[in-house]
Amino acid sequence: MAHSVVVDSPNLRIVKDLWEVLESDGLQASLERMLEHAHEDIELRPYMAEGRVLRGVEEIRAFMQQELAEGATIQASPWSFEEVGDDVIVSGSVRIRRRDSSIADAQVRWTYTFRDGRLAAASSAPLAA
Repeated sequence: MAHSVVVDSPNLRIVKDLWEVLESDGLQASLERMLEHAHEDIELRPYMAEGRVLRGVEEIRAFMQQELAEGATIQASPWSFEEVGDDVIVSGSVRIRRRDSSIADAQVRWTYTFRDGRLAAASSAPLAA
């Protein structure tokens, strides 16, 4: 009996790689890897930005560098990866320690949207209860 082998799409491989880099080398390294695969006009809506939309590689990099410099930390764990059209959806949990030392724990869905093989947008938001 033949066994079928499931091969991840290029988009799914990129997203899984971002998560592997996050696990092994931390947020800054994962962010830089993400930006390597991104369009210059990428839009990012990170959970830790509390609704703010970051546009473009430089604005995203500046925001994250400021957050990290001011003591923010993120611990995230993916549970599942799913592809829907040009989107890769990751479900998981996150713990954010904000600059003011408050902690937010949430179950989150990260959505990565690709256009022409490059990351065009990424967002994260709590899973609906």
